[in-house]
Amino acid sequence: MLLSLAATLALAVSLAACGDGDDGGGSSVTGDVVVIEDFDFTIPVGLEPGATVTVRNDDGVTHTFTADDDSFDTGNVPGGGTAEVSLPAQGGDYAVHCEIHRSMSATVTLG
Repeated sequence: MLLSLAATLALAVSLAACGDGDDGGGSSVTGDVVVIEDFDFTIPVGLEPGATVTVRNDDGVTHTFTADDDSFDTGNVPGGGTAEVSLPAQGGDYAVHCEIHRSMSATVTLG
């Protein structure tokens, strides 16, 4: 009986730790999020000049989120990690790339 009670309690604790699944199993972030996945950038639309964004690396390898004009740079973001970066106060288009994987590129539009 005691063993059965312990097993039931362990299962309940295990299920509670899993949560409700709303965060997709990864780290929870709010606000403007740039996602790096499959060696590609997904950049939200409508970013404001001067905004601070979270960069979430969903790949298993390290990447950077670096402006071609060096106006912002996360530095190395390990696989599964996040970093925050402040975007320029001036609106416009900013070309970005990964310093480690130069074939990765995108454009950030501010304003």
